[in-house]
Amino acid sequence: MRDMSRNPFGLVRCALLAAGLFASFLVPARAADGDYDGNWHFTLTPYLWLAGVTGDFEFTPPRFPNVHANVSVDEGPIDVLKHLHFGLMGAASARKDNWSAFTDMMYVSLGGDRQAVRTVTGPLGIVDIPVDIGSSVALKEFVTTNGIGYSIFHDGNTEADVFAGFRYVGLSADLDWRFSTDLNLLPRTGHASGQSDFWDGLIGVRGRYGFAGTHWFAPFYADIGTGSPDFTTQVSAGGGYAFPWGDVGLMYRYLYFSGSNDKVASNLSLHGVLMDVTFHI
Repeated sequence: MRDMSRNPFGLVRCALLAAGLFASFLVPARAADGDYDGNWHFTLTPYLWLAGVTGDFEFTPPRFPNVHANVSVDEGPIDVLKHLHFGLMGAASARKDNWSAFTDMMYVSLGGDRQAVRTVTGPLGIVDIPVDIGSSVALKEFVTTNGIGYSIFHDGNTEADVFAGFRYVGLSADLDWRFSTDLNLLPRTGHASGQSDFWDGLIGVRGRYGFAGTHWFAPFYADIGTGSPDFTTQVSAGGGYAFPWGDVGLMYRYLYFSGSNDKVASNLSLHGVLMDVTFHI
């Protein structure tokens, strides 16, 4: 997964190609054109995202302002669940004819997990490589993605919107380090924390492909943007089943941003399976 996170442009190209393939084979499925009758239509979607976390973090201990402890985090979904303190996830949307708006919000608090400090860097290029015997990192993340879209196609249970919007990521991280011995730059044990806010403008496409004659559909989403990180993207795709009251879905989602060397996280990706239930209200 780390190799994938280092080459996000390939993911974006694949997602946009997939969206293009959906659009090139659009055929009507179960009728759902009622959403385009000129009235307001709303949805509410609680979901569970079993996401792994991969990223590079840089901590500056408060008593050593010119020293940086560098930590690489690579946790799978099971590891994240083991250290989950609290999580809240959900999305909502509104549509009136061809215009739509959506919001997606997620808050996750993860307890301290064992992570090794790779290097400790100081002034004049000094580098210490510690023998880590029990460091841990705790994370809190708030992510919200919001957009306003316009329909470029809708027929039966198939639809596609283009949109513009923004994403905000609030991230706080705490490091408790424990080395086998004192270093030239840091004592054997200590604590450091950091907090960062990221704002990005986005453009993207979202929608679903309905399979003709069935209640099954394939949702898709892709965005790309820039701002306080140099680059960010989110892609997802999967499958779902439509009921008269709403939908249930299962998909894979990948979120990535990079280029923030002055922040606590220089790059970060969240990746994993997402399960949701959408209510039409």
